[in-house]
Amino acid sequence: MAAGHEVSVERDGDKVRLVLTGEIDLSAAPDVAVHAEQALVGNPATVVVDLSGATFLDSSGIGALVVLTNSAESRPTTLHLKPGPPNVMRVLDLVGLTDTFQLVD
Repeated sequence: MAAGHEVSVERDGDKVRLVLTGEIDLSAAPDVAVHAEQALVGNPATVVVDLSGATFLDSSGIGALVVLTNSAESRPTTLHLKPGPPNVMRVLDLVGLTDTFQLVD
């Protein structure tokens, strides 16, 4: 874990949860990219990106999520999003990424 953020992958059968906590910024983007790639290993049916613990999201974090969405498009994987706080969701809305994910609780 680097200062300010934590990224983890949790597997439950054919469902994977990519948990992003804290500030998802330039320092977090490499961790997000590595863990996103790990989340797609084995072509799971579903990947849930959990932003409920995220406190900040910048363009670097968005870039890592775009790479995830592009990688998932070529697989039989559906992307879901557990929403984060309003400030994080606003950034995703502004760049049009929320339409890429199915929202879940």
